[in-house]
Amino acid sequence: MAAKRKPVCLALQGGGAHGAFQWGVLDRLLEADALDVRAVTAASAGAMNAAALITGLERGGAEGGREALDHLWREVNQSGGRNVFGDSSVWSKALTPDWLKGTPMWQAGQTLALSMSPYSFNPFNLNPLRRVLETAVDFEALRAS
Repeated sequence: MAAKRKPVCLALQGGGAHGAFQWGVLDRLLEADALDVRAVTAASAGAMNAAALITGLERGGAEGGREALDHLWREVNQSGGRNVFGDSSVWSKALTPDWLKGTPMWQAGQTLALSMSPYSFNPFNLNPLRRVLETAVDFEALRAS
């Protein structure tokens, strides 16, 4: 006789690397299939995990949850860690002379860049996670859950 699954509510925290760690923990918990997830609350990277988890659970139970989380993090990997300014390593390699970083123009530009949030300065409305979430999350299933 199979053991009864324990009902739980999950609270998932944010913080980029914590989200990847959570994926591993959730994957193991789902693999054991010992929990009955009743509710999930989350922030930031945890909210991405929660959305993928609920999408998967709605589609195919514990195994569906595992597949959805795996899909989410593979999509995150495919996004390549780019930001609104593109691949920052290109800029670092192009500006290798240390003397350039000491010039007044560089200092002024750096001060200006540090004074703005990426949320405030995004003239092209670039959002690399939009594609990831649209690919990995079924928002209709999420709303219905």
